Amino acid sequence: MKLSARLSAVAVIAGASVLVIASPAVAAPWASSQVVGGKYWEFNSSAASFGHVYDQAFLLSSATHAFGALYIDGTGVECDESTADVQTEASGDIVVTCEAFEVATGLWATPNYRLFSTGDLGRMFYTIENRTGADISVSDFYHYDNFDYTDNVLTSSGSTTVLAANDTWSINSALSDSTVSGSAWALPGNTATTSTGDPQTNYESFHDFVDLTFEAGSTIYVASFVTTHLPASPFDSADVDAAMVVAAAAMTEFNSFSGRLVSGLPAGITVLNWGAVPGAAAPALADTGVNGTALAFAGAGALVLVLGGVGLVISRRRRTTV
Repeated sequence: MKLSARLSAVAVIAGASVLVIASPAVAAPWASSQVVGGKYWEFNSSAASFGHVYDQAFLLSSATHAFGALYIDGTGVECDESTADVQTEASGDIVVTCEAFEVATGLWATPNYRLFSTGDLGRMFYTIENRTGADISVSDFYHYDNFDYTDNVLTSSGSTTVLAANDTWSINSALSDSTVSGSAWALPGNTATTSTGDPQTNYESFHDFVDLTFEAGSTIYVASFVTTHLPASPFDSADVDAAMVVAAAAMTEFNSFSGRLVSGLPAGITVLNWGAVPGAAAPALADTGVNGTALAFAGAGALVLVLGGVGLVISRRRRTTV
């Protein structure tokens, strides 16, 4: 069975933790979807993630349902639709930063979406703050992916069925008439997560973080990516197989955490499941009474408000912790 879902409008406004964008951003009115690079992308607001991705003409079904969602203690991190704002950078990238969401008592998570102008890549980036003076331990902490169609599977370890614990990416499609979607959730060799999932049977995968304790006053960052490749017409099984080959070759981009993967991220921070963002960290600022995470993102540029798109609300999940 697949998850049932309902579409809802999404938008986003900059909250306490917003990203610095080096190039100027242009505000745009809220839109129910985003068409970039010949692909039609949807955004989920609950739980925050990338939803369905189609070809622009809607000739293909979508292999994605919800990629890059973050759950802590069984609760999905949400993006508040009522405080939404759309921004497009000079590069054409679309960026969404939501207000901080209290996912567990004293634990706040701020989702940030980036949809790259090429249309083949999206990034979910989360800032997680323990705003208390005591450590917070949780029962679960994981990235979650859910699929609409998964007849073809390939993982980073070479499996064509289920995920291995040390997998860092997977690509998926139907047998024909389908997008080829990929999910990348960790740098190879990174041990912050362990993965499970049987996409062909259950249409989902889980990428659990090993450390379940957030230290007092700490801020951590996690990220996940989704890719989409379109088969050529007439979209038969041979065309989908060819697109799977192209998609698998493209996953080598995730062998290093650099280039466009770190676009808009503050230099010097460490993303738990990917490593350090290249460049020197910004110098420490004097205590002004402003939230420390917001300052960390202030840096040299203007604070940026960010984008919204279609929201696809997941109304049912399979994990018993939810």
